Amino acid sequence: MDDLALQFRGTPTGDAFVATWLASGQIIDRGHGPGTDNTPPVSPVV
Repeated sequence: MDDLALQFRGTPTGDAFVATWLASGQIIDRGHGPGTDNTPPVSPVV
């Protein structure tokens, strides 16, 4: 798919699309995960 996205280069909009597409494939570990608040799930109102 990356090779197919590259065909859209050449215009400012296409360049932005390709840059966004390629960046979306990167996993960025920011050092945090889910919170430690272990609240029980809310029961649905019937």
